[in-house]
Amino acid sequence: MYRLNRRLMLWLSFPVIALSPAESASKETVPHPVRRAVQPAVVGKVGGKPRAASGSLSKPSATPKHRDAPTNKSLRDVFERATRLVISDGSSPVITITDNNEISGLKESLTINERVSTGYILESPDIGIVLFDGNQRIAVLGIIGPIALRWSERWDCDGIIANGKQMVTWLAARGLAEPKKILDEMSQEQAKDKEQTARWLAAMPECLRPLWKAPDGFNTFTPNADQAAGREAATSMEQADSDKSPAAQAMALMEKNYPDRTALITGLLSWVGSGAGPWSGYPSYEQMAEDILLRVPTKDIVAALEANAPTDPVIEGAARYFASWDFSQAKPGEIRLLPDDLKKTLLDHSLKSTDDDRREQARKAFQTAKQ
Repeated sequence: MYRLNRRLMLWLSFPVIALSPAESASKETVPHPVRRAVQPAVVGKVGGKPRAASGSLSKPSATPKHRDAPTNKSLRDVFERATRLVISDGSSPVITITDNNEISGLKESLTINERVSTGYILESPDIGIVLFDGNQRIAVLGIIGPIALRWSERWDCDGIIANGKQMVTWLAARGLAEPKKILDEMSQEQAKDKEQTARWLAAMPECLRPLWKAPDGFNTFTPNADQAAGREAATSMEQADSDKSPAAQAMALMEKNYPDRTALITGLLSWVGSGAGPWSGYPSYEQMAEDILLRVPTKDIVAALEANAPTDPVIEGAARYFASWDFSQAKPGEIRLLPDDLKKTLLDHSLKSTDDDRREQARKAFQTAKQ
């Protein structure tokens, strides 16, 4: 299994808050939290398409016949009518705001990016905001993490908040700290992702780098026709064998640029061993390195590992590859081609990890009757 990038995982794994019909009908209540565990979105092997393990679309408290696209004008208009705001995250005390400057400050912090359209994010809001004009409720808004604003009664999709930092700072200053905590976690994860991606790119064989692109925040491995090297790589790929899979095309480039078979194999193993760390639940872009390696006969990989003393990244890559579900399915029984001393080397290396999943995978793959 492999995963989408952490930013999307965090986005899809916020706590859930449900607005009941009774609460929707009340003028004096704000959305009350009903929290439950939510699994992150993952990419499955069947079809390779993302799925949300749990979570559902938030239902509007009232469904008008027609709803419009999110706009800042409609948001400004309703805030200008508001004389009182009631805000809650369901756990902290309810906050009531009547000061015009405070109301204006929240309005500005909730400015949305009208150029981005999302549909409905598969979670319910963390924070509810009810706007009143006198005693009349005029709008119910929901804030989803530090990311989005929902106005189900008026908008046909969620609006993406333009300045999440400004919004969470405003809320945290008034005792609602959860969105800021989530944003801080996301920033840390993004920095970690950037570091991990840089390490993986540095280990990528030079001839394959022109094929790397990262559109819309999702790392992919495709010909980049915008670069001269990319055009040359794409031409070489078109001349590959009848198998036009990305792995086959990339392998053709590797064979063209690495006439030494041992160097080719150890280069691929080092690349596999330079990932984020997990052997399952890893970034989806890492799958390409293993897919290319699957095109190499197992006996050739064993020979390359025995030809020279392998480096730590090569050992890590070999352990991850031979212990993988993909290897066991694509080459059933071929784990027996590994000599016992090589299995011991890979097992000893793997057992140094503090990751229980890795340790268990390694035991299943490499432990022999003698050990």
